[in-house]
Amino acid sequence: MKKVVFHFELKSKGSLANVFLYPEQEEVSVRLETDSKRKEWKSNPFELLIEEPFEYVLQVFGVSGTEWEAELKIVSKPENKPFLKWSGTTGDTRRNISVRKKPIINLP
Repeated sequence: MKKVVFHFELKSKGSLANVFLYPEQEEVSVRLETDSKRKEWKSNPFELLIEEPFEYVLQVFGVSGTEWEAELKIVSKPENKPFLKWSGTTGDTRRNISVRKKPIINLP
């Protein structure tokens, strides 16, 4: 197992109702803050004890057809390292929701 510090960020073209990131099969989502228009969602850096491979569930809720992009970075100096990237349109997996569970990858 490895201790890793992450930072999550999501941007959308329209307002989103909610965004949840559940890392490592946790039942509690990472706390995300949003701007007043609900188009940008981000976390403060958070530390996790990771067992390879890294598993997660990302859920994005909004009016169907809202485009979004998200990235999970590993916090390191001098700059954060990209780890996972996703993109989609709400409603692409179920009505008004996008769900991502893949790719499941090992830490660098």
